[in-house]
Order: sequence, then C-alpha cells, then structure tokens
Amino acid sequence: MKKLSALPRFPILAVILVAAMCSSSVFIPLSGAAWRQTLGIFGRISADLNLGVPDLNCTYPVIYWHDHPEAWLVNLVSLGGVVYSQEQALPFLGITDDSPLLDILRAQLLAARLNVLQGADPSIANPLIEEADLVLELSATAEAQQSLDMEHIALLAEALVYYNNGLAGPGLCPDPTPTATPIPTADPDNCTYPLAYWEVNFENWPLDQIEVGGIVYVASDALNILRVDPGEDVILQLIRQLIVARLNLAVGADLGEWRASVDLSDGWLRQHPLGSPLSAEEQEEGLTFVTILESIQSGKIGPGTCPGVSQPPESTSTPVPTATPI
Repeated sequence: MKKLSALPRFPILAVILVAAMCSSSVFIPLSGAAWRQTLGIFGRISADLNLGVPDLNCTYPVIYWHDHPEAWLVNLVSLGGVVYSQEQALPFLGITDDSPLLDILRAQLLAARLNVLQGADPSIANPLIEEADLVLELSATAEAQQSLDMEHIALLAEALVYYNNGLAGPGLCPDPTPTATPIPTADPDNCTYPLAYWEVNFENWPLDQIEVGGIVYVASDALNILRVDPGEDVILQLIRQLIVARLNLAVGADLGEWRASVDLSDGWLRQHPLGSPLSAEEQEEGLTFVTILESIQSGKIGPGTCPGVSQPPESTSTPVPTATPI
C-alpha cells in the first residue's frame, strides 16, 4: 500500500494556495506519474445517478451540499475506502471551525467529489481528492492517526477549501435559489487591520506581549519589527505578518477557516527561527504562509478589513530587536 510519507509535500500545495490568491479562476497543470489524471470510477464509488450529470463547470462549498442533499447526484459515496449511503455521509458536512482536522478534511473531500461529479473542472481537484482519500484510508485507527503529518493534512484540507469555495479552479457556482433575506448586522469587531495601521496606532494595541514562533516580544519590540524593512528575508516577513495576525485576533477578528493558517505559520517559525538558512523548498513554504497572512490582513480573504482604515506607507527600516525565547 502506498504510504503517506511518500506523497508530495508542501510544494504542490503551496503552488495551489498561492495561485488561488491571484485569481478566482486558476487552472494549474499538475504532472507526475503518481497522480491519476481521472477519478476512475469516482474514487471507487458505487452510485445511482439522478437524471444524469449536468454540465456545471463551477463549485459549491460544503454548506451548500449539506443544505441541499436533493442536489447530490449519487446515493452512495466512498471516502477513505469506506462506502457510505447519502444518509450516512450527509452529517460529515456539518463541520464547524472547531471540528477535528480529519473531519474537516472528510467534509471537504466529499464536497470536492460532488463538485467534480456535477461537472466542475477537476484539473486541480483530482490530485487533492486522491491524496485526501488516501489520508483518510490510512487514518482508520487512533494508532494510525498518531503517525500522520497533521501540518501537511491541514494544508491539504485548506487547498480543498480553496477549490470548493471557488478561490481556485472553475470558480463558485451562483446561488441556484436566491432568496431575499435580511442583511445581518455586521460585527464591528470582526474585521482585520493591515500592518500599516498597527505600525502607526501603537496606542490601540491590545497586547503588552506577543508570542510568535516560540519567541515572546514585548509590544515595543514587536512595533520595531513592524518598522523593519524585511527585504527578501522570508522569516522576517512571516514574523511581521504573524504579529499583525495576533493583534487582529486579540481585538476580535474571527478568521474562521483561515485561523489554521496562523497556527501553521507559528509552527513553521518554531522550526525556522530568525537567521536560519532556508532551502528552496523551505523558502517556498514560508512565502506561502506570508502570502496567506498578508491576504487576510488586507481583507482579500477572511472577515475583511475594518472600515475607515488608512494604509500609510511603511516607515524606514530599523534594527531588529532581540526577544526572549519561551
């Protein structure tokens, strides 16, 4: 049996995640004999089709498939080598931000399968579906789960989120049954401020100390880091973005599914402290996290930027302060 350790690591997922930041309609050719170019019999599925397969080259998110079981084109589906009826599989889609990582992966895998079956372009989805299916198959027992690379699985789940939510691939399907609903009152605290805001509004900082990558910085030192020109130093770029993410979380920003990116970034920095030499692959990993966090702070993804925020140019560079390891 193919082992999870033999699967491709960050580079393939990094390409998908970064490319999705740049376009809502991205198609990325993925080569390699290890990847099947088709789903074969749809992941070993045994299906009864309802009135044929429509040609819908777009995707629906998990919540759509949860709320519209009548739209499923299958009555049986295989996930991780186990065949489920629609009645058994439907609860898998009822995930929340606090759901276990493997449950989130299972839900995103199911949604991706349903999207491909209805006609969504599978160029990006196929390798992700195959890998997610194998991960679930290898995690059948609690003992097996202890040997899984959870950081890699989190990135895999996030890449499937991109596909299902229309951020990568053919794009999101329009709402098939739009209804007039009251616009909810926005939570004024559920928004993000960019780096430039925190740089010039130190009096509004909610934290006296900030922990980043296993290092505790007092607020004044963290401010100095924001004023540093990082140049091409990927580690310093990520430290700056993670400081901003910590500040936004502290004032009430709900990052939802993007919260995992903050935790993964912190873990990466713990393994690559400031001054560490980076391989080309590690550079790519770090830049992936920088791009995601920067997109959250600027409102491209996540809850959006706070209203009335001006973004002045960053100030000139200053020396990087020292910090206290945890």
